[in-house]
Amino acid sequence: MEIKAFYDLNDSISNLSKSLTKFGVDFLILPSQLKIESRWVGFTLYDFIKPYLIGNTFAEIRNRNIDFISSIESHEIVFIEFDHYRKKLFLEIEYLEKEYKQFRKFLRNKKTNDLLGESNEEFKSKTDKIYNMSLRIQTFLLDYRVILMNQFLGEIFDKKIPTRKPRGDGLKPLNEIAIKRAVEKEFKEYENTLGQPKDD
Repeated sequence: MEIKAFYDLNDSISNLSKSLTKFGVDFLILPSQLKIESRWVGFTLYDFIKPYLIGNTFAEIRNRNIDFISSIESHEIVFIEFDHYRKKLFLEIEYLEKEYKQFRKFLRNKKTNDLLGESNEEFKSKTDKIYNMSLRIQTFLLDYRVILMNQFLGEIFDKKIPTRKPRGDGLKPLNEIAIKRAVEKEFKEYENTLGQPKDD
């Protein structure tokens, strides 16, 4: 049961990670893409940014995250020991969506020249932030996978995968970031914000 639960969840982790990769890369190349496409005949800024204004861009991540959470909850007894990692990943995705909504607000009523030239640096800083947040979650998902793999397959194969070791001031692994007591406090604070007005 435990091994099957892990493999089911592993598929969900892979799908969520893929959706985050596409989302993040789209934002990483957005400023340079704008510079190129703005030179094309018939270019309109509205058509260029429309996918980001209507909100569908985040839908794939949201759907894959639902599948990810469902995979955990359908085998909750198996993964209960690691629930604080689930909560941390959930929060990170919530923060990413919030940043994305802020980006949508930033784009409203912008003209092409507002996003080019020197102004492109502000635009780029915002897209870079979204890319880096996406990459952060992907990295944590890989950490989570290693934690579970070592737990459920380590004894079978009589070996374990080493925990990721960051270089210099790089991102610490999930097991060092997501300390249970701190995550529970952070998650509780998040729950207390539910029902309050949200960014559209």
